Amino acid sequence: MKKIGIYIDLENVSHLSYEVNFDSMLNNIFSFYKNNLKDKEIFYSVKKAYGDAKSIKKYAKQLRDLHIDIIYSVPVNKAKNMADMISSIDAFEDFIIDKKTDIIIFVTRDVDYTVVMDRLNRYGANIGIVTIFDNTKRDIFKNPCNHIFKIEDYKLSEKYDNDVKKENNIDKIEFLNFFYKRVLEINNNQNTENIKISISDICNKINENFNLDKGKSAIEQTQFKKMKNVLKYLNNNGIETKTDNDDFYINDINIFKNVMSKILDIGSFEISEKNFILAFKKILINYDENAVIPLANTMNEINKKFKIGNNSSAVKNTRFKKPSKFIDYIIKKHIPIELTNKGNSFIMKDKNKVLEILENIYNEL
Repeated sequence: MKKIGIYIDLENVSHLSYEVNFDSMLNNIFSFYKNNLKDKEIFYSVKKAYGDAKSIKKYAKQLRDLHIDIIYSVPVNKAKNMADMISSIDAFEDFIIDKKTDIIIFVTRDVDYTVVMDRLNRYGANIGIVTIFDNTKRDIFKNPCNHIFKIEDYKLSEKYDNDVKKENNIDKIEFLNFFYKRVLEINNNQNTENIKISISDICNKINENFNLDKGKSAIEQTQFKKMKNVLKYLNNNGIETKTDNDDFYINDINIFKNVMSKILDIGSFEISEKNFILAFKKILINYDENAVIPLANTMNEINKKFKIGNNSSAVKNTRFKKPSKFIDYIIKKHIPIELTNKGNSFIMKDKNKVLEILENIYNEL
């Protein structure tokens, strides 16, 4: 069982040029850890937001509806209040003294939080931060974190097709990647240039890719919302389609392949067991011997190499399916890697040996 504590610096967030969708943020963070941690029993044990009267008022309805505890922080002057100090102390006490949390998430742009993040990390906490994109490239934020979420992914006021959209949990490109692969599977079965596809069938199969609960729809969690908008997107990019009740047709599968390859930036480095091993090896090259390496961070780096977003995982496209099973596989290959932090991290005991065995496994596959 893993307990998530989230601590929102409202004063810091309220100065963004857009409003933040905290509902989407909470759901996305929950899905990320459920998909990437070995322990699937996860829940929010702490949800707190800190701010002055103005920032609290701005997000009052969202915070109330999501049952997030609101802590008023007294202003020190016009430019500063105590939100960062109070939330840092709360997070430390909740983890160290009261044992309320295992995973700690800060929502802020403030570099001051990296101090408490580093200290909590030393005590074994799994640390995440939701911050602006520019901060994701700064070592001072990356070093104390197990994972960084981009706050830009949770904008509240974007539009699609002239309608105000609900915040999306699934990235457009990530959805299209699975859509592309499912269409190719169907094409292999039909072996024709003009193929017929059942809308309900392909949607159900894509739902399986995202491991959604029964009754949940992947397409509804994208900016497309409905298959007709996906087909409209394809048509606008030169892929001719037509619909017939619950089916649609792609008129030329070769054009579909060419255009989608450009949209998805598909190269020769596609997901396979062999390429997954290679990606893992390339990531380990950057670590020192005997370093404690977070498993979730490693999987995220592999996802980046395969251009896969936070809501899915490259390992799901291999026979391993889960990060823990992949680690079990390489340990059985007598690679000198030792699990630590309850299986959430590992230590590379002999770097040269690790890289050598991984190279041999890659060549044998």
